Amino acid sequence: MWIVALLFFAPFGVQASTTVTVYLTSGTSWTVPVDWNSASNTIEVIGGGGGGSNYPTGGGGGAYSKISNLSLTPGASAGYAVGSGGAGGPTGGSFTAGGTGGDTYFCNSTSNCASIGGSAVRVGAKGGGGGATSAILTSGGAAGSGVGTTTYSGGNSPAPAGNGSGGGGAGGPNGAGANGGQSPTGFSAGGGGGGGGGGSAGSDTPENSIGGDGGDNSGGTGHGTGGVLNASGTAGTSGGGGGGAGRPFTVDTVGGDGGAGIEWDASHGSGGGGGGAGGFTGSANLFGGDGGLYGAGGGAGGYNGTTGYKGGDGAQGIIVIRYTAAEPALSPVTIASNNASTTLAKAGDVVTVTFTSDLTLASPTVSILGHASTTAINTSGNVWAASTTVITADTQGAAAFLISAPNSVQTGTTTAAAITSGADVVIDTTAPVITLSGSNPDSVPADNRAGYSDPGASATDAHDGSVVVTTSGSVNRAVAGTYTLTYISTDALGNSASASRTVTVTSSGGGGIFYGNASAFFNYTRPRPQIIYPDGRIVYLDTETVPASVPALESAPTSVAAPDSLSFDRNYKTGDVDPDIKRLQLFLNAEGFVLAQTGPGSPGQETNMFGARTRGALIRFQAFHDLPATGYFGPLTRGLLNAL
Repeated sequence: MWIVALLFFAPFGVQASTTVTVYLTSGTSWTVPVDWNSASNTIEVIGGGGGGSNYPTGGGGGAYSKISNLSLTPGASAGYAVGSGGAGGPTGGSFTAGGTGGDTYFCNSTSNCASIGGSAVRVGAKGGGGGATSAILTSGGAAGSGVGTTTYSGGNSPAPAGNGSGGGGAGGPNGAGANGGQSPTGFSAGGGGGGGGGGSAGSDTPENSIGGDGGDNSGGTGHGTGGVLNASGTAGTSGGGGGGAGRPFTVDTVGGDGGAGIEWDASHGSGGGGGGAGGFTGSANLFGGDGGLYGAGGGAGGYNGTTGYKGGDGAQGIIVIRYTAAEPALSPVTIASNNASTTLAKAGDVVTVTFTSDLTLASPTVSILGHASTTAINTSGNVWAASTTVITADTQGAAAFLISAPNSVQTGTTTAAAITSGADVVIDTTAPVITLSGSNPDSVPADNRAGYSDPGASATDAHDGSVVVTTSGSVNRAVAGTYTLTYISTDALGNSASASRTVTVTSSGGGGIFYGNASAFFNYTRPRPQIIYPDGRIVYLDTETVPASVPALESAPTSVAAPDSLSFDRNYKTGDVDPDIKRLQLFLNAEGFVLAQTGPGSPGQETNMFGARTRGALIRFQAFHDLPATGYFGPLTRGLLNAL
């Protein structure tokens, strides 16, 4: 029979350890449990107690042996034997010896385990001797014949001069079993049983009529009291020896039973020896007391001259296995995010903790980022994983987690709160902080020849440091009104922030000269591109015809040729020469972006050369139309002119 007891121990913040105690009191094979810990275990054994003879000597106590940190393989089978208690000598008309107690031993396999001498035996204790039918000492199990790192002998039953002597106590964790007491004269009372391991010896009969007291346990208590004339001895308790029976005349008297030991718990330990019986001719039944559990010897019977005398039975042995349940070892333990950067996570990202155990687990749980614990999923073998979704309120920085991983029988639990491989995941749910330079709101006067100079903005992120700011929107200085510039900054995780600036363009008021493009005015009608010369002559740039109402003058420049259209299909830069450059100059002069007041490029003196004057006029045109003011006549500028 297996009896299992569990004792839990939980060091703060680390693990929940369990001490498992297994009592083997029958059977021959034990399956090593999955939580076996070869580095933290003890195996203790007590041999069976010898039975008392029916007259005159009690049985010897079983010996005790112990071994620590036996290496066993979980799931394997280990053989063992639990020593039986020797039977007391039976009633009858002849003297009969008590039975010898059986040996108790534990092996690391089921082979070579047939006796205490087998090669697989790792710990073993001898049983106590059976009580003799003559006045000779009966020995308890010998420590020297046992197997183990710690061994103690069982108590002896002494050679009596009179009636029944007390049985010997069993050896135990606290020392050797104590000897039983003897009956010093002929027809007299019985001796007391010896105390369990580390206890005191049973008392001899103090006088012919009064039985000897049993011995105490190792704590100094538990003895049974010897009986007075015509009275039985009382039973021992907690491993104390039973009291010897008082001298009888015509009544039945028995020695007190030995008490069950209590070293391992309230009912498991080294037992006390049974008390011996007294004797007198003509008395009815004079029985020795039984040995206490576990391993104590029985007391001897008392002679009555007929058939009513019997020895006490010895107690069976026991195997006690104690181990600290193995706690799973978790490695590797990793954490990752489903973000493009697996070591970073923002709100909405999923963070997963993955771990591998060396033992089979029973529903491990994981809490990530302080969220409620969830049961991990067994992805394969002993690999487990749990996930959670990041929310804005989560603590910034390295992602915290806590794994609680019990072994499959839930006797040992490991907790883990740190990775063993890879990198931590950093939680960043905070967007960059944008700081606007300059005034907000801002106000500038209308000016058709000037653009708006944006003071700009900068952004700082708690994780990335300085980050880029992009700007959208524009301000048209030529048209009074309210404009909005929007600034956006996004960190490496995608956390985005925005800010805006309001810019008011105020009207100049009071009239004045307007320079540049008047197309923004209400009901504006675009005039034909033309050149009006000081002599009143008008040259239209969108036709070759000179109006008949304007007489041609001999002094009119003959170099001016109106373009066929405003279509341009080439790019130009400083130094280029092409007929279309002259058309560009004619257009710029007509639109108010005059190359020069006099000389080459001035109205009426346009040329095919793209020089500094052409570049300067083109820069002004580009700035006015919010184009890159580079002075290069490229696709953007061509596209604008071709659309006019």
